[in-house]
Amino acid sequence: MNIGGTRKTDGTYIVKASGADATFVQIYNAATGETILWNNTLSDGDWLRLKSDGQTAEVSDDSGSTWTPSNGGMSGLVPQLQGGIDNAITVTGVTGTCAVNYYAMG
Repeated sequence: MNIGGTRKTDGTYIVKASGADATFVQIYNAATGETILWNNTLSDGDWLRLKSDGQTAEVSDDSGSTWTPSNGGMSGLVPQLQGGIDNAITVTGVTGTCAVNYYAMG
C-alpha cells in the first residue's frame, strides 16, 4: 500500500472473513513498526474494523450494516501508513480466505 505525502496517515482496516475464521487477528506494518493484536474470535462472514485514529475495534456480522465495539483483548497499535513509500502489511491469524481493505483518513 502506498499513500501520498511523507507523513504517517491514520486509517481504517476492514478484515472480511469469507470461508475463514480466526481466534486472533494480527496486523503488522513493517514501515512503521506498528502491530495490533486483536485476540478474539472472527467467524466466517464476520467483518472486523480497526481504526488507528481512535485505536478501536468493532465487529459486524451483517456485512457492515451494524457494528459492535470489540476492544477487549486488543493490544499494541493499529498501524498507520507511512506516506510516500510502499508499506508492507502482514496479516496473520486468519485461516481460509480473507480480504483486507485500508481506507486512509486525510
